[in-house]
Amino acid sequence: RIDAKWRLVWEIVNRAERGRSLAGANLSDADLTGAVLFAADLQGAALSNAVLTEADLRQADLRGADLRGATLADATLRESLLTGADLRGANLTEADLTWAVLTGLVWDESTTVADKWRLGWDIVNQGGAGADLRGRYLSFVNLSGANLAGANLAGVNLQGANLEGANLSGADLTGAVLTSARLVNADLTDTRLEGVQWEGAALEGARLPAGFQLP
Repeated sequence: RIDAKWRLVWEIVNRAERGRSLAGANLSDADLTGAVLFAADLQGAALSNAVLTEADLRQADLRGADLRGATLADATLRESLLTGADLRGANLTEADLTWAVLTGLVWDESTTVADKWRLGWDIVNQGGAGADLRGRYLSFVNLSGANLAGANLAGVNLQGANLEGANLSGADLTGAVLTSARLVNADLTDTRLEGVQWEGAALEGARLPAGFQLP
């Protein structure tokens, strides 16, 4: 007789289902390679040491999930909710965290993750006001609501980044790449914007410097 835990693992791997309800499920140590968990509810799920290589976790709700030591290499976590998730010791090599909510996420130096996601985490959790971020790479990072007032962002790559409601007042964005970035309701008052690449940027409700005209 198959234990209920491993029966569930088999179903997840072999029966793709959008929006699966798995809140609080015990999936620790499970091999979920390539599993389709698109929009799944995984709040509080136990996923420690699970193998989620190439898993589809787009829009998944992973708030409060235990992912310590999990393998998420090449996994897709686009727009996932990671607040309160524990990723200490997890392997996120080549994982896609585009627009994933990083606020309140727990990880440490033992977590393997690309520099831009770690930097994004630093900004949204520890603040970026006045920070020197010249030339850094933050494309597709979710920085919504971030405080970057007075930051030096000259030449930074923010292509496709989510900066909705971010405070960029007084920042230096000279030569920055903001193509396809979301700046809805962002504060750009007194911000230096010479040479910014704006193509496809969403600026509805954004507060721009007095007299500034988009090229």
